[in-house]
Amino acid sequence: MILKMDSHHIVKFGKKNYRYKIEKTHRKTVGIIVDPDGSIIVRAPYDMEENIVIEAVNRKRKWIADKIKYNEKVKPPIPKIQEPISGEIVRYKNNIYHLQVHNSDEKKTRVVRVCRTLHVYVNEDLSDNARTGEIKNVIVDWYKNKARKFITKRVRRYSHYLKQVPKGIKIREIKLRWGSCTPEGILLFNWRIMMAPVPAIDYVVIHELSHLHDPDHSASFWDMVESLQPTYRKWKEWLHIYGKQLDLRW
Repeated sequence: MILKMDSHHIVKFGKKNYRYKIEKTHRKTVGIIVDPDGSIIVRAPYDMEENIVIEAVNRKRKWIADKIKYNEKVKPPIPKIQEPISGEIVRYKNNIYHLQVHNSDEKKTRVVRVCRTLHVYVNEDLSDNARTGEIKNVIVDWYKNKARKFITKRVRRYSHYLKQVPKGIKIREIKLRWGSCTPEGILLFNWRIMMAPVPAIDYVVIHELSHLHDPDHSASFWDMVESLQPTYRKWKEWLHIYGKQLDLRW
């Protein structure tokens, strides 16, 4: 259970004031969440006095300011359109591909890649809504198939260095993460990562593989990531900045 407090508080760093709200929870320590939209939520134990919480926030004011500044770099999601049309741009390994939609008398929608164009053949008798759904589904399946093949190869490559092999690899529809490692040792990956540059894909693969050794983001965990990809910070930040733009427009 979370008890939300009505009053807002202000923490100051430099010339800026940052408003935050306090929520009381079952946690044992103070936790600060800075959302991408700039809102700040501070969660504290039920029995912790408010002045103690405020002191804890004040000690973290530079971290809060840095986090908000960092989030300001994030690019907004790409604008959505109602239906996919010929000429629409999609990305694969950060390369631009164009969509070409063809009416067809075939019952099954299919996609064919020719150079950097994805040709989608869709039944001409479908309604507009069904047509949009069919095109999206076949494009997502195309990405998932590409991800399954490419990411499996990258996992094998880096598993060799880590001496750890996952129990399985799955490509999923994941909204808020690029990947995860289950307690059973199965690696899950967001199909949208295939829109990113290859080094960014490698960062996600290495990140999740490293969790087979260390489930936490400890110093030794990041040392392991860096040992396999010395430039990982660059690609971690790239995903933070451009990640919301890695999606289809419909």
